[in-house]
Amino acid sequence: MENRLAELRKSNGLTLKALADALGLKDNTLSQYETGKREPKIAMWERLAEFFEVPTPYLMGLSDDPLGWKQWEKQTGFSRKQIQDEITRLLATHHLTGNEPYYSQIGIAVIFLNGDGETDTGVKRYVDKQLQQLLNDVRSQYEDPQKIMELSKNHVDHAKTPAEKSVTIGQLIANVKDPSSIFFDDMDADVYNQISEIISNARKQIASIETK
Repeated sequence: MENRLAELRKSNGLTLKALADALGLKDNTLSQYETGKREPKIAMWERLAEFFEVPTPYLMGLSDDPLGWKQWEKQTGFSRKQIQDEITRLLATHHLTGNEPYYSQIGIAVIFLNGDGETDTGVKRYVDKQLQQLLNDVRSQYEDPQKIMELSKNHVDHAKTPAEKSVTIGQLIANVKDPSSIFFDDMDADVYNQISEIISNARKQIASIETK
Protein backbone atom coordinates (compact mmCIF):
# COMPACT_ATOMS: atom_id res chain seq x y z
CA MET A 1 0.00 0.00 0.00
CA GLU A 2 1.06 3.59 -0.59
CA ASN A 3 2.28 5.43 2.48
CA ARG A 4 0.66 8.64 3.65
CA LEU A 5 3.83 10.71 3.89
CA ALA A 6 3.03 13.05 0.99
CA GLU A 7 -0.61 13.31 2.09
CA LEU A 8 0.32 14.35 5.63
CA ARG A 9 3.04 16.70 4.43
CA LYS A 10 0.62 18.53 2.16
CA SER A 11 -2.22 18.60 4.71
CA ASN A 12 0.20 20.28 7.13
CA GLY A 13 1.10 22.89 4.53
CA LEU A 14 4.71 21.78 4.19
CA THR A 15 6.80 21.79 1.04
CA LEU A 16 9.12 18.91 0.33
CA LYS A 17 12.09 21.12 1.15
CA ALA A 18 10.56 22.42 4.39
CA LEU A 19 9.92 18.92 5.72
CA ALA A 20 13.31 17.66 4.54
CA ASP A 21 15.03 20.57 6.30
CA ALA A 22 13.05 19.95 9.49
CA LEU A 23 14.13 16.32 9.51
CA GLY A 24 17.68 16.89 8.33
CA LEU A 25 17.11 14.93 5.11
CA LYS A 26 17.88 15.60 1.47
CA ASP A 27 14.92 16.62 -0.71
CA ASN A 28 15.60 13.71 -3.05
CA THR A 29 15.66 11.19 -0.20
CA LEU A 30 12.34 12.40 1.18
CA SER A 31 10.83 12.38 -2.32
CA GLN A 32 11.88 8.75 -2.75
CA TYR A 33 10.28 7.92 0.62
CA GLU A 34 7.02 9.47 -0.53
CA THR A 35 6.93 7.66 -3.88
CA GLY A 36 8.00 4.32 -2.41
CA LYS A 37 11.18 4.16 -4.48
CA ARG A 38 13.11 4.00 -1.25
CA GLU A 39 12.02 2.41 2.03
CA PRO A 40 12.86 4.24 5.28
CA LYS A 41 14.30 2.24 8.14
CA ILE A 42 11.88 1.63 11.01
CA ALA A 43 13.61 4.30 13.13
CA MET A 44 12.91 6.85 10.40
CA TRP A 45 9.28 5.71 10.10
CA GLU A 46 8.88 6.25 13.82
CA ARG A 47 10.55 9.66 13.61
CA LEU A 48 8.24 10.71 10.79
CA ALA A 49 5.20 9.40 12.65
CA GLU A 50 6.21 11.36 15.75
CA PHE A 51 6.62 14.49 13.64
CA PHE A 52 3.08 14.22 12.28
CA GLU A 53 1.67 12.86 15.58
CA VAL A 54 0.17 9.77 14.00
CA PRO A 55 0.73 6.04 14.58
CA THR A 56 3.52 4.52 12.52
CA PRO A 57 1.22 1.92 10.85
CA TYR A 58 -1.09 4.74 9.70
CA LEU A 59 1.81 6.67 8.17
CA MET A 60 3.04 3.53 6.43
CA GLY A 61 -0.42 2.89 4.94
CA LEU A 62 -0.92 -0.31 6.93
CA SER A 63 -3.80 1.08 9.01
CA ASP A 64 -6.72 3.40 8.42
CA ASP A 65 -6.79 4.50 12.06
CA PRO A 66 -5.05 7.90 12.35
CA LEU A 67 -5.39 7.90 16.12
CA GLY A 68 -4.18 4.35 16.67
CA TRP A 69 -7.04 3.29 18.95
CA LYS A 70 -6.18 -0.39 18.70
CA GLN A 71 -2.59 0.36 19.65
CA TRP A 72 -3.68 2.54 22.56
CA GLU A 73 -6.04 -0.15 23.82
CA LYS A 74 -3.45 -2.89 23.46
CA GLN A 75 -0.61 -0.94 25.07
CA THR A 76 -2.56 0.68 27.92
CA GLY A 77 -5.28 -1.84 28.78
CA PHE A 78 -7.91 0.93 28.59
CA SER A 79 -10.80 0.76 26.14
CA ARG A 80 -11.49 3.45 23.57
CA LYS A 81 -14.60 4.48 25.55
CA GLN A 82 -12.63 4.80 28.79
CA ILE A 83 -10.07 7.05 27.09
CA GLN A 84 -12.73 9.15 25.35
CA ASP A 85 -14.70 9.55 28.59
CA GLU A 86 -11.51 10.63 30.37
CA ILE A 87 -10.81 13.22 27.66
CA THR A 88 -14.34 14.57 28.17
CA ARG A 89 -13.74 14.78 31.93
CA LEU A 90 -10.38 16.49 31.46
CA LEU A 91 -11.92 19.07 29.16
CA ALA A 92 -14.71 19.72 31.68
CA THR A 93 -12.23 20.16 34.53
CA HIS A 94 -9.85 22.29 32.42
CA HIS A 95 -6.94 19.86 32.57
CA LEU A 96 -7.21 20.01 28.77
CA THR A 97 -7.98 23.15 26.81
CA GLY A 98 -9.18 21.43 23.66
CA ASN A 99 -6.46 23.13 21.64
CA GLU A 100 -4.07 20.19 22.03
CA PRO A 101 -3.74 17.77 19.09
CA TYR A 102 -6.17 14.92 19.67
CA TYR A 103 -3.31 12.44 19.68
CA SER A 104 -1.81 14.37 22.59
CA GLN A 105 -5.16 14.46 24.37
CA ILE A 106 -5.28 10.67 24.22
CA GLY A 107 -1.80 10.41 25.72
CA ILE A 108 -2.69 12.81 28.55
CA ALA A 109 -5.94 10.93 29.24
CA VAL A 110 -3.99 7.68 29.58
CA ILE A 111 -1.63 9.34 32.08
CA PHE A 112 -4.61 10.37 34.19
CA LEU A 113 -6.24 6.95 33.91
CA ASN A 114 -3.00 5.46 35.23
CA GLY A 115 -3.29 7.74 38.26
CA ASP A 116 -0.26 9.86 37.42
CA GLY A 117 -2.06 13.02 36.34
CA GLU A 118 -2.92 16.17 38.28
CA THR A 119 -5.51 14.53 40.52
CA ASP A 120 -5.57 13.91 44.25
CA THR A 121 -4.29 10.38 43.61
CA GLY A 122 -1.69 11.69 41.21
CA VAL A 123 -0.44 14.23 43.74
CA LYS A 124 -0.23 11.53 46.41
CA ARG A 125 1.87 9.37 44.10
CA TYR A 126 4.07 12.33 43.18
CA VAL A 127 4.71 13.25 46.83
CA ASP A 128 5.41 9.62 47.71
CA LYS A 129 7.99 9.40 44.93
CA GLN A 130 9.60 12.62 46.13
CA LEU A 131 9.75 11.34 49.71
CA GLN A 132 11.25 8.06 48.56
CA GLN A 133 13.89 9.99 46.62
CA LEU A 134 14.49 12.17 49.68
CA LEU A 135 15.01 9.04 51.76
CA ASN A 136 17.56 7.80 49.24
CA ASP A 137 19.28 11.19 49.21
CA VAL A 138 19.51 11.25 53.00
CA ARG A 139 21.14 7.84 53.04
CA SER A 140 23.62 8.86 50.34
CA GLN A 141 24.69 11.80 52.54
CA TYR A 142 25.70 9.34 55.26
CA GLU A 143 27.44 6.76 53.09
CA ASP A 144 31.23 6.78 52.97
CA PRO A 145 32.40 6.19 49.36
CA GLN A 146 35.65 4.63 50.61
CA LYS A 147 33.79 2.06 52.72
CA ILE A 148 31.50 1.29 49.80
CA MET A 149 34.49 0.68 47.54
CA GLU A 150 35.99 -1.62 50.17
CA LEU A 151 32.67 -3.45 50.39
CA SER A 152 32.67 -3.92 46.63
CA LYS A 153 36.29 -5.08 46.56
CA ASN A 154 35.70 -7.62 49.33
CA HIS A 155 32.67 -8.94 47.51
CA VAL A 156 34.57 -9.40 44.24
CA ASP A 157 37.49 -11.04 46.07
CA HIS A 158 35.20 -13.61 47.66
CA ALA A 159 32.81 -14.10 44.73
CA LYS A 160 32.96 -17.62 43.32
CA THR A 161 30.91 -17.27 40.15
CA PRO A 162 30.63 -14.67 37.35
CA ALA A 163 27.05 -14.03 38.45
CA GLU A 164 28.18 -13.15 41.96
CA LYS A 165 30.90 -10.87 40.61
CA SER A 166 28.39 -9.01 38.42
CA VAL A 167 26.34 -7.81 41.39
CA THR A 168 26.12 -4.01 41.28
CA ILE A 169 27.26 -1.68 44.04
CA GLY A 170 23.66 -0.59 44.48
CA GLN A 171 22.62 -4.17 45.15
CA LEU A 172 25.47 -4.62 47.62
CA ILE A 173 24.46 -1.48 49.51
CA ALA A 174 20.81 -2.55 49.59
CA ASN A 175 21.79 -5.91 51.10
CA VAL A 176 23.96 -4.48 53.87
CA LYS A 177 22.40 -5.68 57.15
CA ASP A 178 23.78 -2.78 59.17
CA PRO A 179 23.70 0.44 57.08
CA SER A 180 25.77 2.26 59.70
CA SER A 181 28.71 0.02 58.81
CA ILE A 182 29.19 2.01 55.61
CA PHE A 183 28.47 5.45 57.11
CA PHE A 184 31.08 8.14 57.70
CA ASP A 185 32.70 7.65 61.11
CA ASP A 186 31.69 11.11 62.33
CA MET A 187 28.00 10.75 61.44
CA ASP A 188 25.45 9.44 63.95
CA ALA A 189 23.40 6.45 62.80
CA ASP A 190 20.72 7.31 65.38
CA VAL A 191 20.16 10.68 63.72
CA TYR A 192 19.88 8.94 60.36
CA ASN A 193 17.34 6.49 61.79
CA GLN A 194 15.25 9.31 63.24
CA ILE A 195 15.23 11.23 59.95
CA SER A 196 14.38 8.05 58.04
CA GLU A 197 11.55 7.24 60.43
CA ILE A 198 10.03 10.71 60.04
CA ILE A 199 10.10 10.43 56.25
CA SER A 200 8.73 6.88 56.32
CA ASN A 201 5.89 7.93 58.63
CA ALA A 202 5.08 10.84 56.32
CA ARG A 203 4.77 8.38 53.43
CA LYS A 204 2.39 6.23 55.47
CA GLN A 205 0.27 9.21 56.49
CA ILE A 206 -0.02 10.43 52.91
CA ALA A 207 -0.91 6.92 51.71
CA SER A 208 -3.71 6.80 54.29
CA ILE A 209 -5.40 9.97 52.95
CA GLU A 210 -8.64 8.98 51.25
CA THR A 211 -9.43 10.40 47.83
CA LYS A 212 -12.75 10.68 46.06
